[in-house]
Amino acid sequence: MKPLIRGPRITCHRLSLIFFTLVIVSCSGPAPKPEPLLVDGTSAPPEQVRKEEPTADSSPSETPQPATTPRFTLEEIPTREVVLDRRPSQLPFTPGGLRFQMSSAFSSARTLKPIGGAAWGPNGHLYLTFPKQRTVVRFSVPRYDLTFFGSGSYGGKGESITRPDRLDWFDGLAHLTDDQKGQTLIYSPDFALQTVYQSAGVPPVPGPQNQYLLRADDRPDMFFRVDEHNKPVQAYSVPAMPNETIEGRKLVFDPLPNWQIVAGKRNAHAVYRYEPKGRVEIIYNLDLSFFFGDAASQVSLGARLHDLAFRDDMYWLLLDHENQRSDNLSYMMVFGQASELLGFWEIPLDADVFDMNDSMLVFANRELGQALTYNRRNNTP
Repeated sequence: MKPLIRGPRITCHRLSLIFFTLVIVSCSGPAPKPEPLLVDGTSAPPEQVRKEEPTADSSPSETPQPATTPRFTLEEIPTREVVLDRRPSQLPFTPGGLRFQMSSAFSSARTLKPIGGAAWGPNGHLYLTFPKQRTVVRFSVPRYDLTFFGSGSYGGKGESITRPDRLDWFDGLAHLTDDQKGQTLIYSPDFALQTVYQSAGVPPVPGPQNQYLLRADDRPDMFFRVDEHNKPVQAYSVPAMPNETIEGRKLVFDPLPNWQIVAGKRNAHAVYRYEPKGRVEIIYNLDLSFFFGDAASQVSLGARLHDLAFRDDMYWLLLDHENQRSDNLSYMMVFGQASELLGFWEIPLDADVFDMNDSMLVFANRELGQALTYNRRNNTP
């Protein structure tokens, strides 16, 4: 049994100090030249600037520069355009056997809603969490028999399941995150407590290898990866668009097993893939105006990104209209690494979270306590 781990609380101010500790590099010699700027006016990240030794004709012959003086040029980030050019079609997957809706048969004090997280476990079963009831429900595939893990279930350290606002599975373990406490409890598949992680005062996003992503809401231009002791591992910068608001820079994350990170802006303007060492590997700019900017649809212009995943070399995005809705639907868009649009489908549920494994999909509306499953084994984009 691993020991109970509690890390120090770190304020947003300390998060900023962590960031600058990671990215500032001291040097001697003449004052450095100004950093090169990206086309949108932002500074290039340090790891995306490469050195070039001066050539014989790079300086006037009468004022030669020392051979040790570097000159910096910008190494361009690959950027691709993803254009939505169609209206949504019917979801091409067959129903997967579960259509979950908590009914009025439950009293208001016991009703299992809202849903916190929905995820497929390593055993192929579906797990839904219910924060107010401090409960996890396992739906055993294929019959969807229910098993409850709740406030009466304790791990080896006497810790019960807290508010499971988020559910993630990494390295065969369940990570239940309480956003209010900034705490993640890690459980075995049978929900015996393994350890507890206490974040730096912000809701953590669990990832593999007992590491976590942290971001302060007042600094959406950066985020951090820390270990289980809150020791900084990597800092990341978020590219900015001209005149972009703070809200627009906020991200939805999908940490991958090798610590690549796929992140999408909530305003659905861009998707980024980060390398494990923090460099932006590629940017996908999203043009969704064909549908989400269609005035005839009687909705506000623009889309909102609720959730995303990178699976089978494809990007899966769960979208909705930004503010005003004319229906109770959400939409799934899928595109490939070459920016080709592979699918745009209508989801018969106003979903705001989804998860997938090799053969199944689940969509859930957290507030209403609804969930739908689909079998995608014989239906791929």
